[in-house]
Amino acid sequence: KSLLMFLSCLFLILASVGPQIGSKLTELKREGLDIMILLDTSKSMDAIDITPSRLEKAKYEILRLINNLKGDRIGIIVFSGSAHLHLPLTTDYSAAKLFLNSIDTDIVQTHGTDLSGALKLALNQIEENNEKYKIILLVSDGEDHQGEALETANLAKERKIYVYSIGVGTNGGGPIPIYDNKGNRIEFKKDENN
Repeated sequence: KSLLMFLSCLFLILASVGPQIGSKLTELKREGLDIMILLDTSKSMDAIDITPSRLEKAKYEILRLINNLKGDRIGIIVFSGSAHLHLPLTTDYSAAKLFLNSIDTDIVQTHGTDLSGALKLALNQIEENNEKYKIILLVSDGEDHQGEALETANLAKERKIYVYSIGVGTNGGGPIPIYDNKGNRIEFKKDENN
């Protein structure tokens, strides 16, 4: 009688654990955001109206964003007079931080600010599917010298891609330091974007 009671308790405990034998394949749909960051690297981003500079402040805030991501993909496009894919969409946040730290205002040699070119490149990089939210985060201090940014943003809207813009700088503008070959500041240039 004691043995039967012991076995019944043992089988009840095993049944409550719910053991399973074998394996089953299930398809998981990855949820999350695709975030493409468009970072202005024109010379005006060296202006020091924001400490230490507009570009460094923008990079700091983007780094804070990356540190809070979980399962979302992030990519980086750098632009000034032309746009270049700096980091394709990835969930490798360590790589994203490494690529972000390498950005400076000399990374794109073409001068100016071409927002529409950067937006078009971002639209080409973001896959068209309905499973994920897609975001373009535009970080800049300037204006669109090409004049087509609104039309390109409307194309993004038609594809259900949200475009957010973040302005970096103050209303009064600030001086842009000029450095010699040794890295010493020799003068200031006036920021003409503001």
